[in-house]
Amino acid sequence: MTMMNTRRIVFASVLLALVGSWADGAQAQERRAPTKPRKTVVESLTGQAQSDFSDGLLLFGASDWQGALTKYVRAYEASKEPRILYNIASCHERLKQYVKARLFLRQYIEEATKADLLDAKRRAELDVFLETYDRLIGKIVLDVGTVGALVQLDEAEIGTTPLSAPIDIEEGQHRVRITRAGFHDWSGTIEVKGGGQETLVHAQLTPIRHEGRLLIQATPKDAVIKIDDTFSALGSVDRVVASGPHHVAITAKGWKPSQFDAVVTDDQTRRVNISLTAEPSSHAWIWVAGGAALITGVVITSVILSNQRDEAVTQGGQRGTLSVPLLGRF
Repeated sequence: MTMMNTRRIVFASVLLALVGSWADGAQAQERRAPTKPRKTVVESLTGQAQSDFSDGLLLFGASDWQGALTKYVRAYEASKEPRILYNIASCHERLKQYVKARLFLRQYIEEATKADLLDAKRRAELDVFLETYDRLIGKIVLDVGTVGALVQLDEAEIGTTPLSAPIDIEEGQHRVRITRAGFHDWSGTIEVKGGGQETLVHAQLTPIRHEGRLLIQATPKDAVIKIDDTFSALGSVDRVVASGPHHVAITAKGWKPSQFDAVVTDDQTRRVNISLTAEPSSHAWIWVAGGAALITGVVITSVILSNQRDEAVTQGGQRGTLSVPLLGRF
């Protein structure tokens, strides 16, 4: 093969290689042709949604997180633009509401992924945010023996017992209140640790009992006290009874009976001190018996004196006999 032929072959090979390279480059360029630039959030919105979102940006820049949150939520509800969810999550983060921040960030990732708005790098960044939120969030596990009780956490209603799952909440102190009609309220302050740690809370509701205390002291001490004809005691009563009126009857032998209604109120003590009045017949018997005893004593004394012979001393110092006239013969 001559030198000329060799050069021609080499040149042809290089030319084919260049043509192939250009073809591959053209196809690659066609595949990598820049797509139409994606609209910004503001550009994708219209009407009131656009106005609310723009206002939210201004408020967020002025550190008015709550005001910006309100505007962002209104804009999302009107447009369902997934990217607004990220702004909502950012507001909750600034407000240290990490549970809601995590919730809306997860929703943003889900909806943005479906809309092909996230690349691998951005998704990795958002996963780091989620891990940070997890470290700042703990769980509350409630053990409540009463079914149908309303659970409030920091004055926000969570649900009724039994709860289907632990409560996610930011680490730190929180106020728990549990209520149900017919039961005393339960409330307490608890300390929650982050990192997904569970804090167990035992809360037992006690029924409201409509009752009070009835305390009765009677004279004489052996008086029989009856309450509602179902309970009796001697002299005194100290008893827990249902709220409302209770019929009380007090009797004692030789004393006038007494009856009255004692009204007892919830969680209060009703005190009653009562002295019975003696029957008149008992006093008459005492006077008759006492008079008879007095008369008998006089007669006996007279008899004794009448039968004694007393000796007396005369003025001259001689002993003589003193005659005492008798009042009568016995």
